[in-house]
Amino acid sequence: MRVTEADLRPRPVTVPQLADDLRQVMFTVITVVPANDVQLRQTVVRDLLSRVFKR
Repeated sequence: MRVTEADLRPRPVTVPQLADDLRQVMFTVITVVPANDVQLRQTVVRDLLSRVFKR
């Protein structure tokens, strides 16, 4: 029996649904919230992310 070396190369591990949700959240925040309104943008991001992770 031959012992093979472990493949230690990093591999991206993602949950496709979560990745799609995060992409949609970032797209929504970028397009809807004005860039100069930082406080509002942070609130929107926090709310949307909390909604994504509750699923």
